[in-house]
Amino acid sequence: MKKILVASFLIYNCISGLSQKPIDPQVVQDQDSMTWSDYKPIPGKNWADPSLSPVRKFRMALIAVDFPDQPFVITRPENSDLFGNPQISPVKREDVPVFYSDFWLKPSAVNHWQTINGYWMEQSRGKFGITILDPFGGSGTTWLVARNLKRDAILIELNTDYVKIMRKKLRLNEQLGVA
Repeated sequence: MKKILVASFLIYNCISGLSQKPIDPQVVQDQDSMTWSDYKPIPGKNWADPSLSPVRKFRMALIAVDFPDQPFVITRPENSDLFGNPQISPVKREDVPVFYSDFWLKPSAVNHWQTINGYWMEQSRGKFGITILDPFGGSGTTWLVARNLKRDAILIELNTDYVKIMRKKLRLNEQLGVA
């Protein structure tokens, strides 16, 4: 609909001899071809500012599973895979959970000074956010506590035995109506 309006406006200008341009030309760019240099933040707010609190916080868990027969991409040499990843120096396997915790929650050059909370805050204009990330998910206690406090949580756990324990614990708590 907006493209039709812009086209109509341009046709009207041509017929009437006006040289005005639309205020918002509705330029659409394919996200697959975009890079960080194309990113234009919304003026006036730094959504990565940790002091900003979302109206609604997500209750979620993210669990990274370690496959013993495959390396994590970020543990491999820079630009070593088909897609040019990883784009940073290799991270030690034992440091993967902390790397992702920092990547998602702490603004740095690696994440272009953006956080997962800032991303959600910017996209929703401050309505939604993520604030807790546990790089060692263990048996899921952090997630249950965060859920009971109506806070957000992202857990990362590489040990599949702990992932199984976490799933059982979460299912049991839901069945009992505890959390």
